[in-house]
Amino acid sequence: MSTISEEAQSYEPPKTKNITDLESVPTDIAITDETHTKTNEDGSEEEFTIKVIDVEGVKYRVPISVLKNLKAILEEKPDLKTFKVKKSGSGMNTAYTVVSLEETETSEPAEAEEAKAEEESEEETSEETTEEASE
Repeated sequence: MSTISEEAQSYEPPKTKNITDLESVPTDIAITDETHTKTNEDGSEEEFTIKVIDVEGVKYRVPISVLKNLKAILEEKPDLKTFKVKKSGSGMNTAYTVVSLEETETSEPAEAEEAKAEEESEEETSEETTEEASE
């Protein structure tokens, strides 16, 4: 059994993580409002509301600026399925950047063509080596 002093020293209040902590976020995930209370310097209490998503039982805060950025991306690409949020700065100077995680259709064939070209180049090199060895 522990003492109240030990409990107090080891206590950490529950924290809501930030959406930037996630590697990817599906666009179809549910988002909710969560109300919190903070105590001001004068001792008065003030309620504020944040947007949160729940991923495997862990809550992640979604800043309003992320929703604005995501809206702009969805206007251009309404079928977007996943995205990532990057964070720069800190405190009042924090900025969030929303990045689409989906490949464009044109990049996949280009990668396949590059791989095919490399294979053909390797075959030509091995044929040249074989011809030189037979001479």
